[in-house]
Amino acid sequence: MTIPIGQITVRLYMDDYRPVDGVLYPHRVVQTVAGQMNITIVAETMQHYVVMPADRFAIPPAVAALLKET
Repeated sequence: MTIPIGQITVRLYMDDYRPVDGVLYPHRVVQTVAGQMNITIVAETMQHYVVMPADRFAIPPAVAALLKET
């Protein structure tokens, strides 16, 4: 990965593979940045084809007001 100060190494370690609808997915991902900083992402559950409420992706009123100003 290249950032303004140069190149850094980013590594991803995936484990805790579990089946979701017959497909194995890693439920734990550890990202190591520049050999020092670790970021761990843990998924407790995963689902396919989940019906989402239509308003889930609605723009919040405060953001909509800012968009009108531009």
